[in-house]
Amino acid sequence: MKFTLHRTQTTETDRFVCIISGDGLLNPIAKALAVRFAGAGYAAARVKAIAYFWDKRSPQHMSKDLQRYMRRRLKRVPTAQFTFVGYSFGAGTLPFALNLLSPRLKEHIEKVILIAPPAQADFKFFFRSWFHKPTEKAKATAPEIQQLSEVKPVLYVYGEDDYVGARAYLKPHKNLEFISLPGGHDLNKDMDGLFFAIMKSSG
Repeated sequence: MKFTLHRTQTTETDRFVCIISGDGLLNPIAKALAVRFAGAGYAAARVKAIAYFWDKRSPQHMSKDLQRYMRRRLKRVPTAQFTFVGYSFGAGTLPFALNLLSPRLKEHIEKVILIAPPAQADFKFFFRSWFHKPTEKAKATAPEIQQLSEVKPVLYVYGEDDYVGARAYLKPHKNLEFISLPGGHDLNKDMDGLFFAIMKSSG
C-alpha cells in the first residue's frame, strides 16, 4: 500500500489520519482533506484507490496493509490515535478491512469517516466502477458498516443529490452519525464545508 504523506506543521503529533480515495484519476477530495487535516495538526497519509485496487485485493490483504501502517506509527508514538477516511470506492472497502483489525489496534481508532460509500464494494478496479456499477461478486457494505459502528464511531457523509448507497440499509444510532451536504457525488466541490462538517461531528 503506497501512501502519499502530508506533514503537519506541528513538530510532534499523536493524531494520524489515513485517507483512502475514490477510484478517480485525480482524487481532489482526498488531496483536499489531507491538506486540511495536516493543517489541523494531524499527520496525514492518503492512498490512491485506483492504483491500489488495480490488482485484485481482498479484505484480508487490505487489513494487513492497514495493520502495518498503524503498527509502524505506534512503534514511534505509542499513544497514537487514528482517524480513517474513505471516499466512494475507498469508503466501500474500508469497513471490511477495519473490521478485521485486532481489538488492540481498534483501541487506537478514534473515528471512521465514510464519504459517499456505495451499497456494494469490489476489491478490484473495473472501468465500470466509474459508473457505479458493481460486479456480481461485489460485497454488500451495509453489514460491515453496521458491524464497525458497534465498536467505533462512524460518520457517514453523503451528498443530497447523490445515489442512495449503503444508507438505504442503515439506521443512525449513537455510534453511527449521518450528515447530508449540498450537491452530488463530489459535494459541490466544497471541501471547506466538508471538512467543517467532519470536525464538527459528534463522533
